[in-house]
Amino acid sequence: MTSNEPIRIFAAVEQSERRAIAIGAELLSRSIAGVRPDRSQPINLAIGHPRHEPGGDSPPHIIVTSMLCEVEGAFEDEALIRERWSDYFDKLLQGPAEVFLCTIFRHAPGREPAAGNDETLHRIRKLNLLAVELSHRLGIRIADFNRVLAHFGARQLATDYRLSGDLATYVAGHTLASAILANGIDELVEPQLQEQARTALGELDDIPDQIRKLARQARNTATAE
Repeated sequence: MTSNEPIRIFAAVEQSERRAIAIGAELLSRSIAGVRPDRSQPINLAIGHPRHEPGGDSPPHIIVTSMLCEVEGAFEDEALIRERWSDYFDKLLQGPAEVFLCTIFRHAPGREPAAGNDETLHRIRKLNLLAVELSHRLGIRIADFNRVLAHFGARQLATDYRLSGDLATYVAGHTLASAILANGIDELVEPQLQEQARTALGELDDIPDQIRKLARQARNTATAE
C-alpha cells in the first residue's frame, strides 16, 4: 500500500452500531498514525445495511458485519438463519477483503418474561454461538463486542445489546480497532508497526483512562468556545 492510500472499510451493520464502527475507524487511524509520525493514516469508511455487499470500483480492504438485525422480529428456524449468513459470507469471502463479524452484547433492559427479554437473550446467545461456528468454518474474523462489553458490565456502560450510550460505543469501537490490528491488515501495514499501534491503542484496562481523557478534552473545548 502506498503511503497516502487510505484503508477502505465497508460496514454492513444496523443504525445503532454505526457510531461504534466510526469510532473504531478513528481509533485505528489514530493508533497507526501515532507510531508512524511521518504521515497520517486516512481511512475511508462506507456504511451499508445489514447483509449488503460493498459496491464501487475499489473493493474494501476490510468488511465489518453484524447479526444484530436478527435479534428482533419474527421467529425463524435456526437452520434458515445459518444458511442465510453462510451464503452471505461465502459471497464476501470471494473478494480480497478481510471479513469481521461483531458479536452482540448479551444484555437486554430487564429480564422479565412479560417484557420478552428472555427470548431476546436466548436469540443473542444463539447468534453469538453461530458467529463462532461461522468463524471456525469459514475463517471470518471475530470482533468480540460481547466479551469486552461484559468485562465492564451493562450497568457501568449504561447500555444494552443495541449499543446505546457514549461509553458503550467507545468500548465497542476500541474492540473493533484492536481486532483489526490483530488480524486484518498485514498486507496494508507492516506487522511490526501493527504491534506498536496495538500498544498505542491500549488494553482493556486503559479504556477508562482514555474515556476520562476524552471527557476532559470535550469539557475544555466547550469552555474555550
